[in-house]
Amino acid sequence: MEEVWELLSDDHEHRETQDQPDDENDSGKELTAISVQAIKGIEGVRTVKLRGFLAGQEVFMLIDSGSTNSFISEDLASRVQGRRALSNTVLVKVANGSLLECTHELPDQLWNIQGCTFKNTFKIIPLSCYDVILGMDWLESISPMQIHWADKWLQFEN
Repeated sequence: MEEVWELLSDDHEHRETQDQPDDENDSGKELTAISVQAIKGIEGVRTVKLRGFLAGQEVFMLIDSGSTNSFISEDLASRVQGRRALSNTVLVKVANGSLLECTHELPDQLWNIQGCTFKNTFKIIPLSCYDVILGMDWLESISPMQIHWADKWLQFEN
């Protein structure tokens, strides 16, 4: 388990240094990251697919340690109450180098998986393969837990 956390910590530290704006790209906008797996709809070694429920709707989710934040698709967000504009645009850097602009979020959404209920704020971006991406912000908020990346399961501490 310690090796998993070291990998996550190393990856998180690597992303933090990558996310620092350089002199050429210092637009004053916040920069977050999302993995290529989340955008392309594929499962990677540091991802777990889930089926859950949000606002009474079945949703397909990806736990993704390669994403800094939790995201919700524009399509699903359009069917849920509570959307609000961000005071500042957030740039979302896809691991392939492209950038997405995020201008809205869906705050304080209750959702559940297998009898466990969670509350999250999701950044709204165009996603076509998943309804929800659960990133490092969510993983850190529910720690401690056990994750078996190879067998693709999680166990939450009570």
